Amino acid sequence: MTLHKGSGTILDALRTGVPIIVVPNETLLDNHQVELAEELASQEYVIYGRLPNLAQALQDAEVLRAKQKSWPPINSGPAVSLKAILDEEMGFFD
Repeated sequence: MTLHKGSGTILDALRTGVPIIVVPNETLLDNHQVELAEELASQEYVIYGRLPNLAQALQDAEVLRAKQKSWPPINSGPAVSLKAILDEEMGFFD
């Protein structure tokens, strides 16, 4: 699965259980997409792809498929919806 979306979409896509290639928009001011892609790739949840190297990213995705980890991580506590995570981040509480 290849996406070019924001961090919320990346987190949603992780729940699909298929290898994900994250191609962040490196022109953004604060590079939060790059930071997220780098961190998730370092933990072997996604492949951090770049447009000039997508062929290699596809090969890397096949390697990742063999050792795919589940999302959310087992030690992350009870499953929480993306809406609940975003509500908490934005300060919206019930």
